[in-house]
Amino acid sequence: MRSKINHYDAATPRKSAPRGARQCHTEGVKRSIPTEAADRQPALTRAEARVQLYARQDPLAFATSTAVEIAEASSTSDATVARTARKLGFHGVREWKRVCADSVDSTLGLDALLRVRLDNLSKAKSVKSSGGLARQVLASSAEALLALAEILESSALDHGVDELVNARRVLVYGLGAAYHVAEYLSLALERVGVDARAVTGSGHTLADAIPRLRSDDVSIVLAPRLLFPDIVWYAAESAQRCAATILVTTEPAPERLRQSTITLRLPSTAQVVADDTILTLALADVFVAAIARQEPNRSLATRQAVQMFRDRIYSGQRCDSR
Repeated sequence: MRSKINHYDAATPRKSAPRGARQCHTEGVKRSIPTEAADRQPALTRAEARVQLYARQDPLAFATSTAVEIAEASSTSDATVARTARKLGFHGVREWKRVCADSVDSTLGLDALLRVRLDNLSKAKSVKSSGGLARQVLASSAEALLALAEILESSALDHGVDELVNARRVLVYGLGAAYHVAEYLSLALERVGVDARAVTGSGHTLADAIPRLRSDDVSIVLAPRLLFPDIVWYAAESAQRCAATILVTTEPAPERLRQSTITLRLPSTAQVVADDTILTLALADVFVAAIARQEPNRSLATRQAVQMFRDRIYSGQRCDSR
Protein backbone atom coordinates (compact mmCIF):
# COMPACT_ATOMS: atom_id res chain seq x y z
CA MET A 1 0.00 0.00 0.00
CA ARG A 2 1.49 3.30 -1.02
CA SER A 3 1.54 6.08 1.56
CA LYS A 4 -0.45 9.18 0.75
CA ILE A 5 1.25 12.51 0.24
CA ASN A 6 1.18 15.33 2.78
CA HIS A 7 -1.65 17.67 1.79
CA TYR A 8 -0.79 20.77 3.79
CA ASP A 9 1.37 22.25 1.05
CA ALA A 10 -0.11 20.49 -1.97
CA ALA A 11 -1.15 23.69 -3.71
CA THR A 12 1.99 25.61 -2.78
CA PRO A 13 5.11 25.14 -4.93
CA ARG A 14 8.14 24.10 -2.93
CA LYS A 15 11.39 25.97 -2.98
CA SER A 16 12.73 24.80 -6.32
CA ALA A 17 16.13 23.73 -7.57
CA PRO A 18 17.70 25.35 -10.66
CA ARG A 19 15.31 25.68 -13.60
CA GLY A 20 14.58 22.34 -15.29
CA ALA A 21 14.93 20.22 -12.15
CA ARG A 22 13.13 19.45 -8.88
CA GLN A 23 14.79 18.00 -5.83
CA CYS A 24 12.96 15.03 -4.29
CA HIS A 25 13.75 12.29 -1.80
CA THR A 26 12.95 8.66 -2.48
CA GLU A 27 14.30 5.95 -0.17
CA GLY A 28 16.80 8.44 1.23
CA VAL A 29 18.37 9.26 -2.13
CA LYS A 30 18.30 12.83 -3.44
CA ARG A 31 17.05 12.90 -7.00
CA SER A 32 16.91 15.63 -9.62
CA ILE A 33 13.56 15.46 -11.36
CA PRO A 34 13.23 17.07 -14.80
CA THR A 35 9.92 18.84 -15.13
CA GLU A 36 10.11 19.77 -18.83
CA ALA A 37 6.70 21.24 -19.65
CA ALA A 38 5.86 21.52 -15.95
CA ASP A 39 8.31 24.41 -15.65
CA ARG A 40 5.65 26.57 -17.27
CA GLN A 41 3.72 26.32 -13.96
CA PRO A 42 0.16 26.26 -15.37
CA ALA A 43 -2.73 27.10 -13.07
CA LEU A 44 -3.68 23.90 -11.25
CA THR A 45 -6.60 23.12 -8.99
CA ARG A 46 -5.81 21.87 -5.49
CA ALA A 47 -6.47 18.29 -6.56
CA GLU A 48 -4.23 18.63 -9.62
CA ALA A 49 -1.51 20.21 -7.48
CA ARG A 50 -1.58 17.16 -5.20
CA VAL A 51 -0.98 14.89 -8.20
CA GLN A 52 1.95 17.05 -9.32
CA LEU A 53 3.36 17.08 -5.78
CA TYR A 54 3.19 13.28 -5.59
CA ALA A 55 5.26 13.03 -8.79
CA ARG A 56 7.81 15.44 -7.30
CA GLN A 57 7.97 13.81 -3.87
CA ASP A 58 8.25 10.21 -5.04
CA PRO A 59 9.01 9.94 -8.78
CA LEU A 60 9.83 6.24 -8.52
CA ALA A 61 6.48 5.37 -6.93
CA PHE A 62 4.74 7.61 -9.47
CA ALA A 63 6.50 5.91 -12.39
CA THR A 64 5.65 2.42 -11.13
CA SER A 65 1.99 3.07 -10.27
CA THR A 66 -1.16 2.90 -12.33
CA ALA A 67 -3.32 5.99 -12.76
CA VAL A 68 -5.76 4.53 -10.22
CA GLU A 69 -2.97 4.00 -7.67
CA ILE A 70 -1.66 7.55 -8.28
CA ALA A 71 -5.18 8.86 -7.72
CA GLU A 72 -5.49 6.92 -4.48
CA ALA A 73 -2.10 8.13 -3.20
CA SER A 74 -2.95 11.77 -3.98
CA SER A 75 -6.61 11.55 -2.82
CA THR A 76 -7.88 12.45 -6.28
CA SER A 77 -9.34 10.50 -9.21
CA ASP A 78 -7.78 8.85 -12.26
CA ALA A 79 -9.53 11.48 -14.40
CA THR A 80 -7.75 14.19 -12.39
CA VAL A 81 -4.43 12.41 -12.91
CA ALA A 82 -4.98 12.36 -16.69
CA ARG A 83 -6.12 16.00 -16.74
CA THR A 84 -3.06 17.09 -14.73
CA ALA A 85 -0.72 15.33 -17.15
CA ARG A 86 -2.26 17.19 -20.09
CA LYS A 87 -2.14 20.53 -18.23
CA LEU A 88 1.56 20.05 -17.59
CA GLY A 89 2.16 19.56 -21.30
CA PHE A 90 2.50 15.77 -21.44
CA HIS A 91 0.67 13.71 -24.05
CA GLY A 92 -0.69 11.54 -21.28
CA VAL A 93 0.02 9.85 -17.96
CA ARG A 94 2.31 7.31 -19.65
CA GLU A 95 4.66 10.04 -20.92
CA TRP A 96 4.69 11.72 -17.49
CA LYS A 97 5.54 8.39 -15.86
CA ARG A 98 8.34 7.84 -18.39
CA VAL A 99 9.89 11.22 -17.54
CA CYS A 100 9.79 10.34 -13.84
CA ALA A 101 11.26 6.91 -14.55
CA ASP A 102 14.07 8.45 -16.61
CA SER A 103 14.92 10.73 -13.71
CA VAL A 104 15.43 7.86 -11.28
CA ASP A 105 16.88 5.17 -13.55
CA SER A 106 20.43 6.51 -13.20
CA THR A 107 20.25 6.42 -9.39
CA LEU A 108 18.90 2.88 -9.12
CA GLY A 109 21.52 0.21 -8.51
CA LEU A 110 20.98 -3.40 -9.54
CA ASP A 111 19.69 -4.32 -6.07
CA ALA A 112 17.26 -1.39 -5.92
CA LEU A 113 16.00 -2.17 -9.41
CA LEU A 114 15.32 -5.77 -8.38
CA ARG A 115 13.44 -4.56 -5.28
CA VAL A 116 11.24 -2.36 -7.47
CA ARG A 117 10.45 -5.27 -9.76
CA LEU A 118 9.71 -7.60 -6.84
CA ASP A 119 7.41 -4.92 -5.41
CA ASN A 120 5.58 -4.74 -8.74
CA LEU A 121 5.20 -8.51 -8.75
CA SER A 122 3.87 -8.51 -5.18
CA LYS A 123 1.07 -6.15 -6.23
CA ALA A 124 -0.09 -8.53 -8.96
CA LYS A 125 -2.91 -10.73 -7.66
CA SER A 126 -2.28 -13.38 -10.33
CA VAL A 127 1.26 -14.18 -9.07
CA LYS A 128 0.54 -17.11 -6.76
CA SER A 129 2.48 -19.79 -8.65
CA SER A 130 5.31 -20.17 -11.12
CA GLY A 131 2.76 -20.19 -13.92
CA GLY A 132 1.25 -16.94 -12.71
CA LEU A 133 4.72 -15.45 -12.36
CA ALA A 134 5.57 -16.48 -15.93
CA ARG A 135 2.40 -14.84 -17.27
CA GLN A 136 3.14 -11.63 -15.36
CA VAL A 137 6.77 -11.41 -16.52
CA LEU A 138 5.83 -12.18 -20.12
CA ALA A 139 2.97 -9.67 -20.05
CA SER A 140 5.38 -7.07 -18.66
CA SER A 141 7.85 -7.85 -21.43
CA ALA A 142 5.11 -7.43 -24.03
CA GLU A 143 4.14 -4.09 -22.46
CA ALA A 144 7.76 -2.91 -22.63
CA LEU A 145 8.04 -3.95 -26.28
CA LEU A 146 4.85 -2.07 -27.15
CA ALA A 147 6.25 0.98 -25.39
CA LEU A 148 9.40 0.65 -27.53
CA ALA A 149 7.28 0.58 -30.69
CA GLU A 150 5.52 3.77 -29.57
CA ILE A 151 8.59 5.88 -28.74
CA LEU A 152 11.02 4.62 -31.40
CA GLU A 153 11.75 7.57 -33.66
CA SER A 154 11.24 6.49 -37.28
CA SER A 155 13.55 9.07 -38.86
CA ALA A 156 16.45 8.15 -36.56
CA LEU A 157 15.82 4.44 -37.17
CA ASP A 158 15.74 4.93 -40.96
CA HIS A 159 18.97 6.93 -40.80
CA GLY A 160 20.66 4.23 -38.74
CA VAL A 161 19.52 1.41 -41.03
CA ASP A 162 20.76 3.30 -44.12
CA GLU A 163 24.18 3.67 -42.51
CA LEU A 164 24.29 -0.04 -41.64
CA VAL A 165 23.27 -1.12 -45.14
CA ASN A 166 26.13 0.86 -46.70
CA ALA A 167 28.74 0.17 -44.01
CA ARG A 168 32.08 -1.39 -44.91
CA ARG A 169 32.25 -2.75 -41.36
CA VAL A 170 30.08 -2.48 -38.25
CA LEU A 171 31.48 -2.50 -34.70
CA VAL A 172 28.94 -3.22 -31.96
CA TYR A 173 30.08 -2.07 -28.51
CA GLY A 174 28.61 -3.14 -25.19
CA LEU A 175 29.58 -3.49 -21.54
CA GLY A 176 28.49 -6.30 -19.22
CA ALA A 177 25.23 -7.89 -20.33
CA ALA A 178 25.10 -5.45 -23.25
CA TYR A 179 28.23 -7.08 -24.68
CA HIS A 180 26.36 -10.36 -25.06
CA VAL A 181 23.65 -8.49 -26.97
CA ALA A 182 26.46 -6.98 -29.07
CA GLU A 183 27.67 -10.51 -29.86
CA TYR A 184 24.15 -11.55 -30.87
CA LEU A 185 23.68 -8.47 -33.06
CA SER A 186 27.07 -8.82 -34.76
CA LEU A 187 26.32 -12.46 -35.64
CA ALA A 188 22.85 -11.56 -36.90
CA LEU A 189 24.32 -8.77 -39.05
CA GLU A 190 26.88 -11.12 -40.54
CA ARG A 191 24.06 -13.48 -41.53
CA VAL A 192 22.54 -10.76 -43.70
CA GLY A 193 25.86 -9.95 -45.35
CA VAL A 194 27.17 -7.15 -43.09
CA ASP A 195 30.76 -7.44 -41.86
CA ALA A 196 30.33 -6.98 -38.09
CA ARG A 197 32.36 -7.39 -34.90
CA ALA A 198 31.39 -7.22 -31.23
CA VAL A 199 33.73 -5.14 -29.07
CA THR A 200 33.91 -4.27 -25.38
CA GLY A 201 36.27 -2.60 -22.96
CA SER A 202 36.42 -0.10 -20.13
CA GLY A 203 39.10 1.86 -18.37
CA HIS A 204 42.58 1.41 -19.80
CA THR A 205 41.42 -1.35 -22.18
CA LEU A 206 39.61 1.33 -24.20
CA ALA A 207 43.07 2.54 -25.21
CA ASP A 208 43.31 -0.65 -27.28
CA ALA A 209 39.74 -0.49 -28.64
CA ILE A 210 39.74 3.14 -29.81
CA PRO A 211 42.59 2.88 -32.38
CA ARG A 212 40.71 0.05 -34.11
CA LEU A 213 37.93 2.43 -35.13
CA ARG A 214 38.22 3.31 -38.82
CA SER A 215 36.81 6.20 -40.80
CA ASP A 216 34.62 3.89 -42.91
CA ASP A 217 33.22 2.00 -39.89
CA VAL A 218 29.70 2.34 -38.54
CA SER A 219 29.65 1.99 -34.77
CA ILE A 220 26.71 0.85 -32.65
CA VAL A 221 27.01 1.67 -28.95
CA LEU A 222 24.63 -0.32 -26.73
CA ALA A 223 23.94 1.30 -23.35
CA PRO A 224 20.45 -0.04 -22.57
CA ARG A 225 20.29 1.27 -19.00
CA LEU A 226 23.04 3.69 -18.07
CA LEU A 227 25.52 5.85 -19.93
CA PHE A 228 28.60 5.16 -17.84
CA PRO A 229 31.50 7.61 -18.32
CA ASP A 230 33.50 4.97 -20.22
CA ILE A 231 30.59 4.46 -22.63
CA VAL A 232 30.20 8.19 -23.18
CA TRP A 233 33.92 8.50 -23.85
CA TYR A 234 33.90 5.60 -26.33
CA ALA A 235 30.81 6.98 -28.10
CA ALA A 236 32.41 10.43 -28.36
CA GLU A 237 35.60 8.98 -29.85
CA SER A 238 33.55 6.81 -32.20
CA ALA A 239 31.55 9.83 -33.37
CA GLN A 240 34.80 11.60 -34.28
CA ARG A 241 36.49 8.63 -35.96
CA CYS A 242 33.70 6.64 -37.67
CA ALA A 243 31.39 7.34 -40.59
CA ALA A 244 28.40 7.11 -38.24
CA THR A 245 27.69 6.21 -34.62
CA ILE A 246 24.35 4.80 -33.45
CA LEU A 247 23.69 5.18 -29.71
CA VAL A 248 21.06 2.95 -28.09
CA THR A 249 20.09 3.96 -24.54
CA THR A 250 17.26 4.79 -22.16
CA GLU A 251 19.02 7.96 -21.01
CA PRO A 252 18.98 11.28 -22.85
CA ALA A 253 22.22 11.67 -24.79
CA PRO A 254 24.71 14.16 -23.33
CA GLU A 255 25.04 17.44 -25.19
CA ARG A 256 28.29 16.46 -26.90
CA LEU A 257 26.69 13.30 -28.33
CA ARG A 258 23.31 14.78 -29.23
CA GLN A 259 24.45 16.26 -32.54
CA SER A 260 27.17 13.75 -33.39
CA THR A 261 25.30 10.43 -33.01
CA ILE A 262 22.11 8.80 -34.24
CA THR A 263 20.35 8.28 -30.91
CA LEU A 264 17.66 5.65 -30.44
CA ARG A 265 15.92 5.95 -27.07
CA LEU A 266 14.56 2.91 -25.28
CA PRO A 267 11.66 3.18 -22.83
CA SER A 268 12.54 2.92 -19.16
CA THR A 269 12.00 -0.50 -17.57
CA ALA A 270 12.02 0.84 -14.00
CA GLN A 271 8.22 0.64 -13.93
CA VAL A 272 7.87 -2.92 -15.30
CA VAL A 273 9.10 -6.38 -14.38
CA ALA A 274 10.85 -6.90 -17.74
CA ASP A 275 14.59 -6.32 -18.05
CA ASP A 276 15.97 -3.75 -20.50
CA THR A 277 17.95 -6.50 -22.27
CA ILE A 278 14.80 -7.70 -24.03
CA LEU A 279 14.34 -4.25 -25.58
CA THR A 280 17.92 -4.19 -26.88
CA LEU A 281 17.54 -7.66 -28.36
CA ALA A 282 14.26 -6.62 -30.00
CA LEU A 283 15.90 -3.55 -31.53
CA ALA A 284 18.71 -5.77 -32.83
CA ASP A 285 16.09 -7.87 -34.63
CA VAL A 286 14.57 -4.67 -36.05
CA PHE A 287 17.96 -3.67 -37.49
CA VAL A 288 18.44 -7.09 -39.11
CA ALA A 289 14.91 -7.24 -40.56
CA ALA A 290 15.23 -3.71 -41.99
CA ILE A 291 18.57 -4.53 -43.63
CA ALA A 292 17.21 -7.78 -45.08
CA ARG A 293 14.26 -5.86 -46.54
CA GLN A 294 16.54 -3.30 -48.20
CA GLU A 295 19.09 -5.88 -49.39
CA PRO A 296 17.12 -9.10 -49.92
CA ASN A 297 19.48 -10.63 -52.50
CA ARG A 298 22.59 -10.11 -50.38
CA SER A 299 20.81 -11.32 -47.25
CA LEU A 300 19.43 -14.47 -48.92
CA ALA A 301 22.77 -15.29 -50.55
CA THR A 302 24.54 -15.03 -47.19
CA ARG A 303 21.94 -17.16 -45.44
CA GLN A 304 22.11 -19.76 -48.20
CA ALA A 305 25.90 -19.95 -47.87
CA VAL A 306 25.61 -20.46 -44.11
CA GLN A 307 22.94 -23.13 -44.62
CA MET A 308 25.10 -24.90 -47.21
CA PHE A 309 27.94 -25.23 -44.70
CA ARG A 310 25.51 -26.41 -42.05
CA ASP A 311 24.21 -29.11 -44.39
CA ARG A 312 27.75 -30.22 -45.25
CA ILE A 313 28.73 -30.39 -41.57
CA TYR A 314 25.58 -32.30 -40.67
CA SER A 315 26.03 -34.65 -43.63
CA GLY A 316 29.65 -35.32 -42.61
CA GLN A 317 28.62 -36.12 -39.06
CA ARG A 318 26.06 -38.66 -40.29
CA CYS A 319 28.66 -40.31 -42.53
CA ASP A 320 31.20 -40.53 -39.67
CA SER A 321 28.64 -42.13 -37.38
CA ARG A 322 28.12 -45.10 -39.70
